[in-house]
Amino acid sequence: MISLDLQRILSELSDTEFRTVSFLAVKLFMKEKTVRTHLKELASILKYQGSVLVSKPKFGFCIEIFDDKKFQIFLEALRNQSHFSTSTSADRILFMLSFLLNNPEYITLDTLSHEFLNVSRNMITSDLKKLEQILKEYKLDIERKPYYGIRIVGSEFDKRICLVNCVTKANPFIGKNLKVPHKQQIIADILSSFFSAKKLPISEILFENLIFHIEVAINRVEREHEIDLDDTTAIRSVGNSCMDLSKCLCRKLEDEFNLSLKENEQAYIAIHLAAIISPKLNTIRPVNMEINAETDYLCFSMIEAIYEGFKIDFRDNLNFRMDLSQHLVPLGIRIKYGITVNNPMISAIKEKYSYAYIIAAQSCTVLQDYYEKSITESEIGYIAVLIEFALEKNNKTKNRKNILIVCASGKVNAQLFVHNCKKEFGKYINKIYECSIYELEYFNFENIDYIVSLINQSLKKNK
Repeated sequence: MISLDLQRILSELSDTEFRTVSFLAVKLFMKEKTVRTHLKELASILKYQGSVLVSKPKFGFCIEIFDDKKFQIFLEALRNQSHFSTSTSADRILFMLSFLLNNPEYITLDTLSHEFLNVSRNMITSDLKKLEQILKEYKLDIERKPYYGIRIVGSEFDKRICLVNCVTKANPFIGKNLKVPHKQQIIADILSSFFSAKKLPISEILFENLIFHIEVAINRVEREHEIDLDDTTAIRSVGNSCMDLSKCLCRKLEDEFNLSLKENEQAYIAIHLAAIISPKLNTIRPVNMEINAETDYLCFSMIEAIYEGFKIDFRDNLNFRMDLSQHLVPLGIRIKYGITVNNPMISAIKEKYSYAYIIAAQSCTVLQDYYEKSITESEIGYIAVLIEFALEKNNKTKNRKNILIVCASGKVNAQLFVHNCKKEFGKYINKIYECSIYELEYFNFENIDYIVSLINQSLKKNK
C-alpha cells in the first residue's frame, strides 16, 4: 500500500510520455521539492512491481513496464485501496474496509492514523466502531492484538462478498494514462463472448455484478487467498450442469490471466453463475439446477401467502407459478450465499406498482422465514414486477365479458355489429357468440354476461 500523495503522482504518470516535475507540481498543487521527494519514494516502490521510473533531463519522468502481469497486480491493489477522501467518517470507513480486507497482516492504529488517513487516533477509534457494525452483516470481525494492531478475520467467502458489496469498484483514476488494459474490461469481454456462445442472455445489472465478483476472485487468487469452499457443496447447491459451465469459463480466465483456478475456485464461480442464470434463460438445455421440491414448496407457500393476505388467487395460474419458480432458483442461491444485486428501477417500481410491491413484500416473508435472512428491497422489487404482470393479466381475463348476439336468420347485420363491437370495445370483450331466434331455446347461457338482440322481439327462454 502507498500513501495518497504517491497515488496522485502515479495517476498522472504515463508509460508513453514524459512528465516534468513542474507539470506534476502544477497539476497536483504541490511544491516541486515535494514532488521530487515523492518521485524518489515512488521509484523505490515501482522497481519491485514490474516497472521502473525512468528520468530524462529536460523531459521529465516516465514509467517503463517490464513485467505486465506484476504491474497489473500492483495497479489492481491500488484500485481496490482506491483514492478515498479522508474528510468524512464514511470515506475513512470505506478506506479502512478496503485496506484491511486486502491486507491479512496486522496494522496499528497509529499507522492508519498518521501514514494513511492523516487524522487523530480518536477519530480512527470512533470510525472502527461503525466499521465493526458493517462487518457483522458479513459474519466478519476485527481481531485486536496488543503491540501488533488490528486485522479483519472471517471466511474468505465472506470477505469476497463484503469486498464486492461494500468497497467502491476498481478506481479508474489510478493508471488512467497507462496502456495496461483494465481487468474489468478484459473480464467483460470474456464473459460477453462466453454467454453469446452458450446462448445465455443476461441482464446488464447481473452481468456487471458477475464481473465484479470474478475480478475480486482473480485478485484474491493472485494474492494466494484461497476460497474455503469444496465443489461437493457447490454441486449440491447449483447442480452438475452449472459446475460444467463454470469449468469451461475458468479455462478461459486461466488462459487470459495466466493463473490456475482450482476446483474450489471453480465452485465459487459456479455459485455466482447460478445466482444470475434462470432455467428459462438457456435455449439449449437447463444450465442451472432444476426447479426442485424446495423451490416448488417456496413458490406454493408464497402464492398461499398472497391469497391469505389479499384474497388474490394465483393458485391455478400456471404461468405465474412457473415464472415465480424460475425466478426463485437463482434468487435462492443469492439469499443463501449473501450475494446482492442492485435494482435500478426500485424507486419507480415502488411508486408505479405500489400495490404489487406490498403484495411482494408480504409474500417474501415466506423466504425470510425459510432462509432466516432479510430480503432486500431490490429483490422484492423484482418479484413485484412478476406480480404486477400477473395482476394485469388476471384483470384483463376477469373483466372481459362474453356477449350473445341474437339475430335473424340472415347474419350480415350481426357480423357488422360484431365488427363494430370489437373495434370499439375489444379490450372489454372476451368472446362474442351469435345465434338466431330459433337457436335461442337450445343455447347454453352459463357463461354469457350480456345478450344483445338485433330483432324487435321479446326474448324468453323456456325453463
